[in-house]
Amino acid sequence: MSTNGPTPGMNPHGQQPFPPPPPQQVPSTPPPGTYAQPGVPPQPQQAYGYQQPAPGQGHQFPGAPGPVPPAQPRKKSKAGLVVVLVVALLLLGGAGGAAWFLLGNSSAEPYWSVPTDAEALSTVDEVDGTWFTDKAVVQTWAGGVKAFNKQTGKRLWAKPLPGSGNVPCIAPAQSSGDIGVVAYGASTTDGLTESCDGVVAYDLNSGEELWHKEFKAKADAPGDLNLSVARAGEVVVVQTSKELRALKVSDGSVAWDAGKPLNKDCEKVSYTGGQNLIWIRSCYAGDAFKDTERWWKDVALIDPATGESKWMEKFPSEQAEKMSVYSTSPLVIQNGSKGLVSVDENTGRTLAKFEGGEAISSYGTWAKSGSPLRTVTSVGNIFVMSGSDPGDYEGGRQSMIAFDLNTGKQLWKTKPEKVINLFPLHTGSKDRILAYEDRASDPPRLVEFSAKDGAKKTVLEYADGVQESLSATAQPFWNADRVYVSSIEGSLSTSADSYALVALPGKKQ
Repeated sequence: MSTNGPTPGMNPHGQQPFPPPPPQQVPSTPPPGTYAQPGVPPQPQQAYGYQQPAPGQGHQFPGAPGPVPPAQPRKKSKAGLVVVLVVALLLLGGAGGAAWFLLGNSSAEPYWSVPTDAEALSTVDEVDGTWFTDKAVVQTWAGGVKAFNKQTGKRLWAKPLPGSGNVPCIAPAQSSGDIGVVAYGASTTDGLTESCDGVVAYDLNSGEELWHKEFKAKADAPGDLNLSVARAGEVVVVQTSKELRALKVSDGSVAWDAGKPLNKDCEKVSYTGGQNLIWIRSCYAGDAFKDTERWWKDVALIDPATGESKWMEKFPSEQAEKMSVYSTSPLVIQNGSKGLVSVDENTGRTLAKFEGGEAISSYGTWAKSGSPLRTVTSVGNIFVMSGSDPGDYEGGRQSMIAFDLNTGKQLWKTKPEKVINLFPLHTGSKDRILAYEDRASDPPRLVEFSAKDGAKKTVLEYADGVQESLSATAQPFWNADRVYVSSIEGSLSTSADSYALVALPGKKQ
């Protein structure tokens, strides 16, 4: 079970190219803005052997899956112009389907893609819930969860959220035991979460709802979340301003007392899940009038099965400073103005303080309540983060920065480049640092950074047009040498011509 997400191109989805059809068989292009609508019967089979996929189904050519054939290099004329060959026109049926022009080039082609459901255009909440089983990739979407065959993109099942009119608000990428957990709540008319007060668990193999529970939680304002979900192993800790519960993911029953860390000196506690379960509690003692007040943070690594602390360590802190968990394995914590520190998972002993202090806290962004940060990963003894350089006054540029976990020494930092997002991938590799680079006007790329000096090289450049149908916060997930890009935040795009999920090669074929 992996713990960790839309667009066709030339020779898409691992298929062989089509022979050119007779002129009279070429389908006419629908007028701009004309899309298949829900409830409209499927159209007859198109020329080139295409068939309209059912709504919500992934599209692929007949005969898939198969390895993507080696792409042909672009040919240039003596004048240096790139000769681009239009090979086929793909009409995607169902909600969100649209005409797609396929261009021949030397790019790596998607295996398959899934069009965005019309419902996804009504929600702006961004969730991490993309999970993998042996056979399926399961995606959290606007109304629930859907599973697709990893090889073909064919939809296997779809299950709604409990109740009516609810949307997901938190779905930790971490999962185990083939169970996925989603927090949800009612939405406003503009798609913001009005409340996030329910949690549901699904069997990722069958789609069966295992349980759901309601909590005492209310957003301070639309779009705010007063709920966090920390998932680790077979336990999920759900926390609101009024409730704190540790539940077994198998049946939703109480696992142990999540409020146990609280006492007269420590009145706040927060949990972060992932590969480990960590709690941080804020503590205070003394008398301000006598100038004896003291502030500190306690950090503990918890056994998810029992709730017992394997160790607990004290960290000095100021009153208003926030401590957050960047990664639970390896354990890396940001301790307010003191910057980032690496911590031994077995003992709680501080290994090193990262060079750069608080300035490097702009790296490793995009965390959901209860989850570690998205844009960090580790390869061997190297901890890697992507983000915006605080000294970059041009804006819109990102770089990668790497540290030695044992010494805290900055090993290298790449030159800031203009990209939408740069995602280090959780590949499990001990020596390769791979990242998905989402570029503004150019096709996204799979890139590799040298562990020694951060030198970057392109592993694969994906097909033209891939980035055009993804939301600005589309997130990649690595599984079995493939990159699955998940993009359910359809409202971030004004067009229904968007894609919820795409499967891309992770290595040259």
